[in-house]
Amino acid sequence: MTRIAPAARRAALVQAALRVVARDGVAAATTRRIVAEAGMPLASFHYVFASRDELMAELVNTVVAGEQTDLEPALDPATAPLELRAAIRSGLQHYLDGVRADPDREKAMFELTQWALREPGFAPGWARLAAACVYMGTFFEPDEHDWMHRAGQSARKALAMNPDDADAHCALARSLWSPANGFQHRAALASFTHALELDPSCQQALTWKGGVFSHLGLLREADELLKEALELRPDDSGAGALLVQNAYYDNRFDEADEMAARSLTRNPTDSQLLSFRPAAALYTNRLEDAETQIHQARQLLPDNPVSHGHEALLWALREEGLRSEECIARALAAKVLLTTHHGWHYAAAALAVMDRPAEALRLLQRAASVGLPAYPAFRDDRFLAKLNDYPAYRVWLAGLEREWLEYRRDFGSPSDPV
Repeated sequence: MTRIAPAARRAALVQAALRVVARDGVAAATTRRIVAEAGMPLASFHYVFASRDELMAELVNTVVAGEQTDLEPALDPATAPLELRAAIRSGLQHYLDGVRADPDREKAMFELTQWALREPGFAPGWARLAAACVYMGTFFEPDEHDWMHRAGQSARKALAMNPDDADAHCALARSLWSPANGFQHRAALASFTHALELDPSCQQALTWKGGVFSHLGLLREADELLKEALELRPDDSGAGALLVQNAYYDNRFDEADEMAARSLTRNPTDSQLLSFRPAAALYTNRLEDAETQIHQARQLLPDNPVSHGHEALLWALREEGLRSEECIARALAAKVLLTTHHGWHYAAAALAVMDRPAEALRLLQRAASVGLPAYPAFRDDRFLAKLNDYPAYRVWLAGLEREWLEYRRDFGSPSDPV
């Protein structure tokens, strides 16, 4: 009898489980039915899997990976459509092609989803559901805050079953650090830290902990985490965009421009990076470049508050106050999304340029209260420097500095130069 390598045996059993689940449902997928489907003795199962639950977790990973593989052509920078509607249509077409090519996998996905929602002991299923809700609430329906509430509930169910699930800790942290849940910096950092203690290579925890650090003004610490995240996954556009944003807040505009250009060469439809990119041109007096880049960002995200803020600053620098005010009004009318506070920061810079310090301060206070208490970013902003003559701004900035020093004490490197 031919000896089958353990990895091949695992793969064969997973495929057999997929066929049983797709044909007869999860309840029918007993170990005996699965090994019979695979044409193996029962002992073969226990040689490579500790339990049925371990096999089901592996099956979930396989099915989800297959779904993601189907979508990869639609996300390939070399072939993906630039226009958002066309890109969504392309993604749906690739998804349907995958369903036609492997209908059993889609049937299994449906069965496994229903099972994970009912099965009280299947922590990985709840963790994956939490991550999926975070993804929906971040990228597809960011103005629908219920996704983040569902994410938090699912993550907590996973952790009640398995307190050592790093993915569940990461999903919980991301739900906490969201507009829906008031950007709970400390609670989110505690969950990200716990995830990394359990799994130091948890790439999403590295990325998003770095993102929180950047928003708190812990720029050096953010750089270290984001670079580590990119080493693990060089194609992670989220980590790349956050690293560029971090460089902007550290006034490293040439470096940020180079990183953005490299990333956009690989993925010209990276909406987050496109929306952040005009900052370097605005802060280095390349206003024509900034206008072009703002236009490019609007092609993908027409009502992006960050672009409204950038455009407000552009018109303020061109001394076209009425046009700047129109953009500021659009930034203020925008829903509070994950990046809205950046738009308010740049709109406040526009107000400072136009010598309207009281309004600029109110907008900065608003940005800081919803996720962006980044003291160094405001302290070192060349356009906000005009506010230093305004006593109320100096008082507020001093309070923000005290808050920043507390974060440095608790999470950063207090010995670094201020």
